[in-house]
Amino acid sequence: MTGFYVKDDKNDIAKSRCDALLQNKVILGIDIYQLQASSGSVIWWYTQVAWAHNHIITVCYFEALMDTIPSFMTAQHRHCDDSFIATESAVSASNWIQADSQWSVFTTDLDSHLQQEETILFPAFEQATGMTMGPTQVMRAEHAQMRQLVAEMTQALSAQNKDQFLGLSETLMILMQQHNMKEEQMLYPMTQAHLPDAAAVLQQVKAY
Repeated sequence: MTGFYVKDDKNDIAKSRCDALLQNKVILGIDIYQLQASSGSVIWWYTQVAWAHNHIITVCYFEALMDTIPSFMTAQHRHCDDSFIATESAVSASNWIQADSQWSVFTTDLDSHLQQEETILFPAFEQATGMTMGPTQVMRAEHAQMRQLVAEMTQALSAQNKDQFLGLSETLMILMQQHNMKEEQMLYPMTQAHLPDAAAVLQQVKAY
């Protein structure tokens, strides 16, 4: 997995300028130091780029092997984000063939990801911590909300109802962003820390 973290000396995170600077690559919503702490297999370095209006942008490139639960599962989130955004763009342009193709990728990957969590990751966390009514219960409830929205969006896409699809997509995007943040900042690191056999559990997730 390769990514980068960007800091602007005036605006903290300067996403629009960095998108242009880094040729529209996706900015990962994760702090480089958090990633370094969660994985021993991180290579990172800095470069500074002068920008207009005396902005100095620090780009911290990093390359990480997906050998931890947080890094692997977070990468799956970003992968789903890519196909979701591609579907939205295709629907906006009324490119229904492309929209169908990207939506198929998104729904397949999302379903696999949710099942990995519900079948392997969440039970392992609950067994290790004894917490069966805590964060995993919240995540399962949000999974159900996602599945309902996906089903409604699939119907809207089949009917080529652009307005309905894009309206539902905004709701799903907000839900996914909030959901992913909870997992990436809390549940995944907790799971990595509490599982005595985190590496073995991750291998089960990858093989699912």
